[in-house]
Amino acid sequence: RVRRCDHEGVRAYAAGVRRAHALCFPEERPEGDDEIDDEFFDRVTFTHDEASVTWFLLCDEDDDDSDEEEEQIAPGDRHIVGFAAAVVYATSVYGMHVAVVPSYRGRGLGKWLMREVQLWAIVDKGKDQIQATVDASATRLLRYYEECGAHTERTGFGSADAQTPTVVRIARTFTETIARREVESSRGRRGRVGKRFYGEGIREQKPVRGFGNEALFAWFGWLPVGFLVAMAAARLSK
Repeated sequence: RVRRCDHEGVRAYAAGVRRAHALCFPEERPEGDDEIDDEFFDRVTFTHDEASVTWFLLCDEDDDDSDEEEEQIAPGDRHIVGFAAAVVYATSVYGMHVAVVPSYRGRGLGKWLMREVQLWAIVDKGKDQIQATVDASATRLLRYYEECGAHTERTGFGSADAQTPTVVRIARTFTETIARREVESSRGRRGRVGKRFYGEGIREQKPVRGFGNEALFAWFGWLPVGFLVAMAAARLSK
């Protein structure tokens, strides 16, 4: 499930957020292990006021657990597999981060996080547009956002010695009806995310392109049964 936190609430999940961030952005990890939580959150919110940032944490939890059982799980013990961060900026919401750890990618979880931000933007903040900036060279990422309904615009921003802008702006405008429909679609798929469907070993595998882990499990899980049935039939025919 996706848990929404303000800048104070997210501190209870700091260990999980930091682990997920290190997996998603290993090149941004500082040298040494002496960075404290305050320094981490200051670094990842960079130019924005940390107090104004809202976090969306994707936790791999068992939907069978009751609310009472869920409350007994300490925030630090929750398995955070992705996160998003956003802040209200002028007439829209600015998306700062959207990330899913590598072993959980390819299952629509990044899109789910963006949709949760989208719904929060229009219902809680009255903003019908989300914007973000992306490196112009990240063509694969730009295509992904365009597939999610965003359009790209040149910003004029970039490094000082660049002849052409190296950063582009992506934006998407939506209605509350669209936001609710899309987030419900993603929430309806969440039962496929966790260990109850994939199993402890299978859920850590990267999905095979064009042939999801669900299909692999469905086919290969039945091979031993088919083998036993074939052996029994051969004995009966003798």
